[in-house]
Amino acid sequence: MRRAGRGAAGGGRTAPPAGAASAPAALSARQDQILGLIAQGRSNKEIAHYLGLSTGTVKQHVYALFRKLGVRNRTMAVVHAGAAAAARAAAGAAAHGDGGLPDALRYARRLVTAAVLEPRPPLVESSAQAARAERSIARLRARAERLAHGMDAGVEALPGGGIAAWFGQPLAHGDDAARAVSFARAMASNGPQDDAAPCAIGIGSVPEVVGDGERSSLALRAFRIATLLASFAEPGTALASELTAELAGEGETAPADAALLARLPLAARVVERAPRFTASVAEQWGGLPFVAELEAAARRGRAQWLAVQSWPPEAGTRLIEALGACLAARGMPEYRLWMPSPSAGGPVADRIMGQLREEFRRHGRALQARRLEEVPGEIAAAGPASVTVYGLDAMRVLTKALGDEALARMRGLALVVVAGSMQLTGAPQTVVRLLGAHPLGSPFARVLTMRVPPGERRGASGIRPDLQALLDAVSAGARAVARLASDPRYPDVQAIAGALGFSAEAVLGHCRELEATGLLSLAGGRPRFRDGETAAAVRASLA
Repeated sequence: MRRAGRGAAGGGRTAPPAGAASAPAALSARQDQILGLIAQGRSNKEIAHYLGLSTGTVKQHVYALFRKLGVRNRTMAVVHAGAAAAARAAAGAAAHGDGGLPDALRYARRLVTAAVLEPRPPLVESSAQAARAERSIARLRARAERLAHGMDAGVEALPGGGIAAWFGQPLAHGDDAARAVSFARAMASNGPQDDAAPCAIGIGSVPEVVGDGERSSLALRAFRIATLLASFAEPGTALASELTAELAGEGETAPADAALLARLPLAARVVERAPRFTASVAEQWGGLPFVAELEAAARRGRAQWLAVQSWPPEAGTRLIEALGACLAARGMPEYRLWMPSPSAGGPVADRIMGQLREEFRRHGRALQARRLEEVPGEIAAAGPASVTVYGLDAMRVLTKALGDEALARMRGLALVVVAGSMQLTGAPQTVVRLLGAHPLGSPFARVLTMRVPPGERRGASGIRPDLQALLDAVSAGARAVARLASDPRYPDVQAIAGALGFSAEAVLGHCRELEATGLLSLAGGRPRFRDGETAAAVRASLA
């Protein structure tokens, strides 16, 4: 395992050098983040663009940061923070009694899913056919790159015109295996009628450990699994490792696929062309009786918004899938979106539009709208429909991208919008908020507590990708605090501060950072996780 320098955190969001947060005067979480970007040599303008702030706001943060560190320029700030980090890491290791603490400050764990797409053009017998095949492969790759970019996946070109798409690297979302399966479904629908090369797709998922400064994926095993599965897959049929299928909520493979699966050298499942819905799915969630009411309201020309809030978030993802499938079974076509992260850079609306073009294509239509705010009307013009929006904070990202005017116009459209809103704190539960015709300003929203199916209460194979995404998103110091807070031997802020060599104020700051993610709460100087399962999962993730 390589030692990592300063730079971007494991989940793609930038974190500061390991101990920067515990400088002589405690830095805020934002100042901590900005110091890490300064260490990468980024200008105030670049930092502002990366964080979605104004340049003036960044300048104010930098000025306050310099004052706290007692320095006059950017170079001195980085040197000062680096020296302080080294001293604190050594003190923390000595206080802890083992050599594990520096690694906890430098490394994060996450789940990475790789999807490998291999073009399978027909055999060519002339130079003209070869030229056509080359053009069709280029169109296939361009389409795959656009779609993967819209879903926050990293993309690498492969020899022969194929691509590898990395979900969970450089940005982790907590539902990256499901995103990869959705990507595979979209690409597997390609056919000769599209004048693009048919393709075979394989998907593999593995946990990986990454350094705070690493941006290249270390999970080569995921790529190897995906490549192997792609080599066995037939054009139009995607194969996923069993772990990927479990994480994505894929059901058991149909018996007709038994012959294909028998040839594989590792356990895998065939990805169906579309998610399958049966009455038992609704029954598992208590029957979903309110769906009929939503459908009726939408058909009368009054839009309906639903916010799904859940802990753990993967249960909410499964519920969104069930709601979308249930509405589709009632004759409301489903348009699925995976919300990009605002921290990914570039206009969020453009990324969403790329996915919408694929969804229109899946429904046999061509998207005519050029702006995101025009799309809801175009969807509803073909009849009542549902839009399911996935992501930890999908509702906020979508409504911000649409804007107030578009949200107001949507009131009279025959649409049901189901979106994740799973970043909030609270007890372990899964609830649906029925918001009516407008997603904002609904103080009297109905809140329905859902009965979560037993199989959704725990992550597949003991993996909690939602926690890995949240831990990747916080600073290295906050991860160190979370690690000790999950250990009964460190019951309060003073005990954690003594073990880490941090000041009590710095530990409190990191606790507030963790509190903002919903991982824990502070009561009387004692950090407390939501429940024992969460504490155990955090302890396992940061061990």
